[in-house]
Amino acid sequence: MMDKAKNLVSAVLNIPQGEIRDEASAENTGGWDSLAVMQLLVSLEEEYEIRISIKEIDSLKSVYGISRLIAKIQKSENGNS
Repeated sequence: MMDKAKNLVSAVLNIPQGEIRDEASAENTGGWDSLAVMQLLVSLEEEYEIRISIKEIDSLKSVYGISRLIAKIQKSENGNS
């Protein structure tokens, strides 16, 4: 899931994927502001045809959080919720 999260962050922030570290977050990555969080939200909702709850938005502030959210979404899609 980490690679999927990095791909998403790379696309939204226009940063080469190879430059995005596992510990990348809004706190330590240039351009990862509130607008980027909303773009990440829209990208995830469109790709997985889901709605992200307000509680889940906070997870969009780090690569790790995004990867966990993607895993949760995929688990839910497979009926393992």
